[in-house]
Amino acid sequence: NTSAIVKIAQFFMEKQKYAEAIPYWEKFVELQPEIMGAWHNLGICYGQSGQSEKALEAVKKAESLK
Repeated sequence: NTSAIVKIAQFFMEKQKYAEAIPYWEKFVELQPEIMGAWHNLGICYGQSGQSEKALEAVKKAESLK
């Protein structure tokens, strides 16, 4: 259920637990790769977790979906 995945990911982001949110955003973009906001949120989580290369890739993907 993608709705539950998003809720969990958003919960972790609200608590600033970005590393914990990553697997949920990764799963979501695997299931629904056309959702720009999910790629954007994944990029934020990567960036806040010190994974700048992955963050850049995710943000570029989000931008390509505009």
